[in-house]
Amino acid sequence: MSGEPNLVGFQVVVEVAPDAGEKLHTEIAHRRAEAASPLAQQVMADVVRTYPSGSPTINTYVSFVYDAASSIGRSKRSAKEMAVEIGRRLPSLTNRLAATGAGAASPLSATELAEIVRTAYEPGVAQLIDQARASGTDSGLSWSQAGPTTHIAKAKSYWHDGATSVTWMMGEAPRGEMFSDVLRSLLSSHGDIDRKRVALIYRPHSPAESAAIADRDFRAARSRTETSRNGQARAEAEYSAAAKTRQEEARGAGLTLFGLVVTATVHDGDDGEHQLLAAETAVDNLSAPARIALRYAWGSQDAGFLAALPIGVILPEHVALQLPKTIK
Repeated sequence: MSGEPNLVGFQVVVEVAPDAGEKLHTEIAHRRAEAASPLAQQVMADVVRTYPSGSPTINTYVSFVYDAASSIGRSKRSAKEMAVEIGRRLPSLTNRLAATGAGAASPLSATELAEIVRTAYEPGVAQLIDQARASGTDSGLSWSQAGPTTHIAKAKSYWHDGATSVTWMMGEAPRGEMFSDVLRSLLSSHGDIDRKRVALIYRPHSPAESAAIADRDFRAARSRTETSRNGQARAEAEYSAAAKTRQEEARGAGLTLFGLVVTATVHDGDDGEHQLLAAETAVDNLSAPARIALRYAWGSQDAGFLAALPIGVILPEHVALQLPKTIK
């Protein structure tokens, strides 16, 4: 993605949520035969009643964020112009997603995007939205109706429309070798968490920036191996990794900044504090196999909640004081 013009960053969001069972109920109702035996009808009725309780739905979203400034003259383009430009790129992007193994990908409509955000803020409407979809219509939600009616951001949690969420951010990336299933446990469902979103946020460097960064890191790692007395083994490992990164970049690989945001949501209940504590413990247990150091989004739970939504919120682009990239 480092070769994608004007791309600021992109997100991959995996959402695990309970299945209300509306799709299953509709499909069984349409396929039910009046002449079926009483036993068959009873079995299917039991399936409709019990199956959703143990079958969460997993949805994956990818969002791309583009800079409206033109590469020629750096003049700001209007929203309409950007919509046309992004529309031209969508077929290529969806085809490239399919080539990665992600399967068939299709753009979300404005209503579907509003439904996702509204459900995140008010999980209680999920069943109503599923019922509308099952009946062949949509909810009719607009973007102006997607946000919360009321919300309270606390130091360590975020209350919003009948639910409470806790958000963590990656404090340190995993060290050592990583395999393809490193996030398997973190992405899986858990009985103590009603809804969970894991968002990987990427900010690719341009090819020119990647070359400069790879050379700089290589020189710094080589200098540490020559001057380090204690921790020589670690300095040599860093030098080896920097040399390999430099070689791969020279062969055409890109460099990308990445981060991770995890949000766990529980519905308000009689024992809210216990539910929230159980959800926090569950996230700790799920993230342990991934060797990712997660930190609470202290004092910024509302912003962290937004960053985990598939709406393209790249937090470094929204800070009040923008530092030059050389300082960053």
